[in-house]
Amino acid sequence: MTKDISPGTIAYVIKEHQASYPDPMVVRAGEVLTVGNNDTKWPAFVWCTNQDGISGWVPERHLDRQGDRGIVQQDYSTAELTIKVGELVVVDSKDSGWYWVTNQSDQSGWVPVENVAIHQSAPKTPWFLWITLVALFVIVIALTMYSDWQLTGDIPNLRFYVTIPVLDILGTAVVTFVIARFLNHPIAFPHTLAVITGAGIIMQFAEIIEKGIYYYLWQYPVMLYFVFNFLLWLILVVYGFVRWAGLRWQTALTLAFFGFLGGLLVVGVVTSLTGLGTPGS
Repeated sequence: MTKDISPGTIAYVIKEHQASYPDPMVVRAGEVLTVGNNDTKWPAFVWCTNQDGISGWVPERHLDRQGDRGIVQQDYSTAELTIKVGELVVVDSKDSGWYWVTNQSDQSGWVPVENVAIHQSAPKTPWFLWITLVALFVIVIALTMYSDWQLTGDIPNLRFYVTIPVLDILGTAVVTFVIARFLNHPIAFPHTLAVITGAGIIMQFAEIIEKGIYYYLWQYPVMLYFVFNFLLWLILVVYGFVRWAGLRWQTALTLAFFGFLGGLLVVGVVTSLTGLGTPGS
């Protein structure tokens, strides 16, 4: 296999690929195969069948052809890997226009080169997503201020209602990003920030509903409020990282947990230093 790419390189899936053959053929150097025609889309590959009757596409350059027979020059597996857009995979080698990759579930196989983007050239977060997130953030802050004014009668302090959520989101995103890098999961910071921002917006909407329930229906224990919000946060962030970044749920859970604590720490330090701790401050 040609190895013009460093083994262990991280790549993003930008186009899905469905494995074509569920029963891959594994051949060893020196094995004799029956050789058929070249593939029309991938002419570097020829259709081969081993002595057990198992067939698959093998790069022709790996064979010493003698008519309709070919002697394998090096070990090779025809296994392909099904991948979905947004997954992170580890690229180990390249051969005839295909990468041998391993996903977060430790499954390996071949995928077309054009279906993945090396980490350094990974696609950026779409601009329309950022516009949507900013618009939703403005809406939820306005709704929060209005609901608090209706419930308490106090005039909202815009500085508090904007600064605290922004600090929480940025602090959580930075801590999460640093931990991800430490765990060798190089998720791009814009992706991390987008997941954390989306989760933060949903959390803010949930808090509006929770306050309404507290004031009008049931004055539940404060501990229940914190437990519910913490669990909701874990669910949202884990889902975002698993669905969008292709992380395993265990890794996503670790990032969500320590990111949550990091956000609390950042907000706590800033509010203690500035005195910006209550809506009316």
